[in-house]
Amino acid sequence: MEMNSGMEKTLDRISSEKRHLEGGAHKRDPDLVSVCIPNHNKAKYLEPCIKSIANQTHNNIEIIIIDDGSTDSSIRVLDGILEKLSDSVTILLVKLDTRIGCAWAQNMAYFLAKGEYMANMDSDDVADPRRIEILIKEMQDKDLDMVGSNYNIIDDKVPHGTIITGAVPKISSAVLDSLCFGTLLFKHSVLEVTAGLNKRYIGSEDFDFMTRVHDFGFNCGYVDRNLYNYRRHKGQRSKLFHSFSV
Repeated sequence: MEMNSGMEKTLDRISSEKRHLEGGAHKRDPDLVSVCIPNHNKAKYLEPCIKSIANQTHNNIEIIIIDDGSTDSSIRVLDGILEKLSDSVTILLVKLDTRIGCAWAQNMAYFLAKGEYMANMDSDDVADPRRIEILIKEMQDKDLDMVGSNYNIIDDKVPHGTIITGAVPKISSAVLDSLCFGTLLFKHSVLEVTAGLNKRYIGSEDFDFMTRVHDFGFNCGYVDRNLYNYRRHKGQRSKLFHSFSV
């Protein structure tokens, strides 16, 4: 049922009046970027993924990792990464004994985030060192609510995971065409309005999320630079859920 505008205004007014009753639950660190990483059985890719975030040129970052009931060596690898990197970057690791699925694991990371900005990151991908710096600047310069970028593809079949493509335009002006969800960075206000990913659309949660972001009228933008390395491999989620792959 669609909410009428009068009811929506009433609920917004009540919410603004009562927020103080939940203390610091609605306070954000204005300069912090929370990088949200769900993981399930991607042990072999975790170290390059997390190091690529820890080594960003934008230095006000926290990393939130939700291990979604992995049965491989992910927990051992993650514990080792925390031991190595905990002095250089803030990392929160949540270990789930029961698998809850990608959408809810991603949402859990979102809900635990302390930053004003949230960045997506898949646990088998790798970020360019300037990814966060460039996206934050684009967002602030153009007063955007969400921004994404082009990306490269790295392939396990090619020696050393070599980058095998150049620029791959993946986000239109409406931020809907040929979406690469992992490239996105957005304001916390987007999460408050959309409530994150919908588990109903398993395998298409990203497209549903972006459709709702667009429908709510948020300002979305795009950087025409390859700031993200999308890994193509046999066990990637897009291949498991769809007959096509990037």
